[in-house]
Parts: sequence; structure tokens; C-alpha cells
Amino acid sequence: MADQVRRVLRVITITQFFEEKFGSRVALLFSIANILMFALIYMGSTLFWGSYCVNLVFPEIAQYFGETDKSVKRKVRSALVHGLTPIICVGENLVDNEGGRTALVVEQQVRAAYEDVTREQALQTIVAYEPVWAIGTGQACNGREANRVISIIRQTVYDIQGTVAADIRIQYGGSVTTNNIGDIISQPEIDGALVGGASLNAKSFSTIVQATSLQGKEN
Repeated sequence: MADQVRRVLRVITITQFFEEKFGSRVALLFSIANILMFALIYMGSTLFWGSYCVNLVFPEIAQYFGETDKSVKRKVRSALVHGLTPIICVGENLVDNEGGRTALVVEQQVRAAYEDVTREQALQTIVAYEPVWAIGTGQACNGREANRVISIIRQTVYDIQGTVAADIRIQYGGSVTTNNIGDIISQPEIDGALVGGASLNAKSFSTIVQATSLQGKEN
């Protein structure tokens, strides 16, 4: 994860350089080429090493690469075609959160991701609610609010896919730590945690895994 973040920051810096020197069109072409190359390498290495899950998409970096609901939809379909389990990450930024638009934002993101997916394919997916303002900031969403948003996500999936929504794993991600995992994982709508920085510390991650296992849930 740390290597991915460093790579993204480096790409952003180079993109800004291209824009300053050659204009926005050249910068856009560079971004597209880099994303395509990264996607090919990532998908190929994921399959080669026997992994089966792929995150789509980190909300905190999507804003820098012009990600849209349509591009995420294409990635979801591509992952399913290649036999991967897409982890569909959705979440609002701080402005939308403070403006009371959380439900509107996540509903739109979920609808875009599941619009052209069959019920059988939907069962192969995982959803992660990752509010952008909580990722890597130490300011996690409290358990009750995360549970409320995830219930909205599940209802939205139900509106599109029907009863299979009950069997789709929906996790919370965003500054998950040993201090708040108990509050998060005890919520009835939350099926597990998508752990970021805390997973880099073996002791912390082990504590989180144990806490989720006691609740019969998964990371």
C-alpha cells in the first residue's frame, strides 16, 4: 500500500510538470498511459501470484486521475471477466459529508458499479465504504454512522440486484485501528473491515483480525 501511494504521488507530480511545460492535453495523455500501464501490470501480477481480489477504486486517489462512475463500471466488469473479485470502494469527500450528501454520493457510486452486472456476478463482489475524509487521517467514521451508510449501500444494491444483496459482503475502511475496531465490527450491517495503515504493523493487524473473528466477520 505504501509503495502504491508513493507511486501515485510521483505520478501526480510528473503530471503537474507535463501540464506546466506542455499543457493539459499532454498531461492528460500521460495520465492515461500511466494508468493503462499500471492496470496491465497490476492485473497480470495479481493473477500470476494467485491473488483473487482487486481494489476498485481507492476513493482518495480517484479524484487525481479523473475517475468517473463509468470508468469504475468498466473496471468492475473487467475484473469479473478475468476471474477476480472486485472490491468496490465507495465513499464521500469531506465537503459532501459536511453538506449532508453522503447518501446521495454513495447511492450514485453503487448504482454505477452494479448497473450492468448480473446477480451471479454481483455475488462475486465485495463493497467497502471508505469515506475519503477518513482514509489515512486518523479520523474514522464512528460505528453507528458507518452502519447507517452501509445499510444505505445494501438497500441500493437490493434495489438493483434483489435479494442477493443480503449475501454481498460490505466492509468499512478508513483509519481502522485497534482502538475502534470493536465499535465498527459490532454493527449489524458491517461485514468486516478493509484495513490500511494498521495492516503494516503485525501486532495491530493481528489484534484487528482477532476482533473481527470473534464477531464471525472478515477482513
